[in-house]
Amino acid sequence: MIFLQRDDASLRYTFDWSADVPAGVTLSSAVHTVPSDLTLVTEDTDTLAQTSTIQMTGAHHGGIYLIKALALLSNGEQVPGEAILRVFNG
Repeated sequence: MIFLQRDDASLRYTFDWSADVPAGVTLSSAVHTVPSDLTLVTEDTDTLAQTSTIQMTGAHHGGIYLIKALALLSNGEQVPGEAILRVFNG
């Protein structure tokens, strides 16, 4: 996924867990890990939409970043996820 950001702007990325949550189970929470050169500003979990959203700062032009996530489901199951983000300053 490619993101265009203005200098010193923050990035938001949303993980959609809906395909990973079985019927009768809900998304309880999610935890996210970003590379050390990024700063995780906020992370929110929307249990109804079955998504988790993070806001990050510190991305550099042309940078490629691996964002890792772990969704925690109401049945105790843990679902890993990841996203590769490439950033261009516009």
